[in-house]
Amino acid sequence: MNQITKLFSLAFIALFIASCGPDDDIKAAPLRDFQVQYNTDIVNIEKYLKTHTISVIDNPGAVDDQDVTFTKVSEMDPSCLWLDSRLQSRDVVDPSGRPYYHNVAYKIYYLKLREGGGADNDKLSPCNVDAVLTSYTGKYIFESSNGATPPVMEQKTFEFESVPYPQA
Repeated sequence: MNQITKLFSLAFIALFIASCGPDDDIKAAPLRDFQVQYNTDIVNIEKYLKTHTISVIDNPGAVDDQDVTFTKVSEMDPSCLWLDSRLQSRDVVDPSGRPYYHNVAYKIYYLKLREGGGADNDKLSPCNVDAVLTSYTGKYIFESSNGATPPVMEQKTFEFESVPYPQA
């Protein structure tokens, strides 16, 4: 009985290996032009900022900690991130004003929730020899069909990374 089991296992493994063939018919899709991809991404980012709001709970766990959640609201709701005074943006260009990467002038949006300055507000901004601990969550923003007839595109997010406790 033991030999039959071994023989059957060996035959199964041989069949499994033999069924794997070369993937010659699979070809990688060509990269999109960087400017075309940026134009698509910036529309999605700005749509997200116009349809979501932020809730900040100060000091939930200790030493001036903050807990942040994002909630969907109707477009251009008075509480949306797009109208929030803490939302800031910056163009990513070199000192002469030319684009840095792939000849595309990127724009970065960020929320300034709490500006540093130390406990007594007597410290300057961090420099290259300082360490900064940052808690963050990274999410992709994408559009997806909701399965209705006719299909309705919805904006969704997918979390790809989260560092809630950087000190650990």
